[in-house]
Amino acid sequence: MNYKLITVFVLLFTSVFSYAQHKRIQNGAIIYLIDGSKLIGELIEKNEAELKLKIISGDVVTILPKHRRKIYFPEDIVLFNGSKFHYNSGFIFDLSYGLSSKHLALEFSSNRKIKDFEVGLGVGYHYNEIAIHIQDVNFQIPIYTRPYFIQTKYNLTNSYRRIYLKGAVGLVTNMPYANQSSSSSNTINTTNNTTTTTVNNGNVNEMGARIDNGVLLEAAIGVSFASKKKVKHYLELSQYSNKISGSYNDFFNSNVTDVRFNVWMNRIQLTYGITIGR
Repeated sequence: MNYKLITVFVLLFTSVFSYAQHKRIQNGAIIYLIDGSKLIGELIEKNEAELKLKIISGDVVTILPKHRRKIYFPEDIVLFNGSKFHYNSGFIFDLSYGLSSKHLALEFSSNRKIKDFEVGLGVGYHYNEIAIHIQDVNFQIPIYTRPYFIQTKYNLTNSYRRIYLKGAVGLVTNMPYANQSSSSSNTINTTNNTTTTTVNNGNVNEMGARIDNGVLLEAAIGVSFASKKKVKHYLELSQYSNKISGSYNDFFNSNVTDVRFNVWMNRIQLTYGITIGR
């Protein structure tokens, strides 16, 4: 894991020098024309009748509405040399894959971005393992969950490599395998007698784990890379915390039944993701 952390911090450090190599175009715009070509430069005039763009060569061109197919205005993007850009506003979508020891997370979110801030809702698929030691035997309990979360981001820089902070909080729910039992028998002791009744105790997956709802907390620092395309790539280093409770029955060891747990799982997570805009 150390080499992964070093890689992330090197990327964050080198972002300081990206301005010299990828100079920002002030008031930058990208105009796609109906013939399939595109114009890139500084937007110097905008009205209903025409747009005037100062292109890289220094010439000023006028683009009429009938020639335009799609436009990224300065309020929509942050533009750099080479036509690479970041999204500055609008709706975007994230798809990410996070990994650490005995843990993986696949997530999707829909987000609203307004300049340096971003807020969105997401859903995911998470896998974790809990290590429990019982009767001189070590057990690795597999935990499959589906989190629903809200996340926020704040840009620390607006350079070619955009550094940001992220926070997420959510509800963690059970995500069992197809073969499951939704009920189990409990013995309820009262003062006068003992009664056996069947109650819904949640879902039991094939591996014997029953997961109750839990809580997800995550704080991250990340770097997003500008690109010429609609798809942008990013890397994150995060502190992942997940509180869950439930029970476990070992199908291969009859001496280990109804093992109950209520734990916080803390991971240092490395995440790769893509952002897709309009």
